[in-house]
Amino acid sequence: MKKNLLYLFLLFPFFLKAETHIVTISNFQFLPANLNVLVGDVIRWQWAEGFHNTASLTIPAGADPWTAPVSGAGFSYEYTVTTPGTYNYQCDPHGGFMLGSFTASGVVPVSLSAFSIGRQSNRPYLTWTTQSEGNSSHFVVRRSYDGDIFTEIGRVPAAGYSAAVRNYSFLDADVKNNCRYVYYELVITDKDGRFQLSPIKFVKNNEAVKKMVTAVSPNPVAGAGHLMIQFNADEKTVLAARLTDMAGRQVLVAQLSASPGVNNGHIHLGDLAAGNYVIQFTMNGKTETHTIRKK
Repeated sequence: MKKNLLYLFLLFPFFLKAETHIVTISNFQFLPANLNVLVGDVIRWQWAEGFHNTASLTIPAGADPWTAPVSGAGFSYEYTVTTPGTYNYQCDPHGGFMLGSFTASGVVPVSLSAFSIGRQSNRPYLTWTTQSEGNSSHFVVRRSYDGDIFTEIGRVPAAGYSAAVRNYSFLDADVKNNCRYVYYELVITDKDGRFQLSPIKFVKNNEAVKKMVTAVSPNPVAGAGHLMIQFNADEKTVLAARLTDMAGRQVLVAQLSASPGVNNGHIHLGDLAAGNYVIQFTMNGKTETHTIRKK
């Protein structure tokens, strides 16, 4: 009986903590492109520049679909999450290239008050704190190198029932050295198999090669296709792209908004003639050059 009372006491506060998550729309990107949220939270898409909208693609059964313009100064759209599951969405005018998602989980009776990532022995060191726990089983630690696809890398037992502050930690001793940023999330799991996702956190991998642009694809590009750019940024800034033909003539310029971490954007190559091109990327005084082919 005491455990049941503690369970109800711990569960009740979660229904009072709806949060609003802001997604900025700029330069063919949703920033952040992926979120972990709770049922009851609100997603707010906020316009920064460009002609865009937000439209649901695949959503959980029972959830309401949406399509809303966010295409001018002051435009925004809010969506209240009512159903757990993964929601995938896009900008219709740039469908297939401008994508975003959020995963909504239900509430478990664990009060997670802190989650951060530091370094120990030059490796990512995760720490988190619970203020109270009811019926908790364990924490699953997941890692991602792009902020999108997460893989389980370990489990940490939970306290079960506790009204006291509990501190937890996990050292990730097996990180790829070719990835500049590493993302993590916790899956807080109770003894009945229910779970709740923590916010996504990331840490800079100081041992990784300091590469700005990590992927340019597809290459070659067919027709009037879109060139997808994945790149790293240490701060909120802009990645400038300058495309020249093999004679050195400038044929296209573009700017892509960047936020700290791994970024994804694209450049529309339009009616460029088939052939080889040089694309020069510049950010905060640093430059990288890549060669692409248009079919």
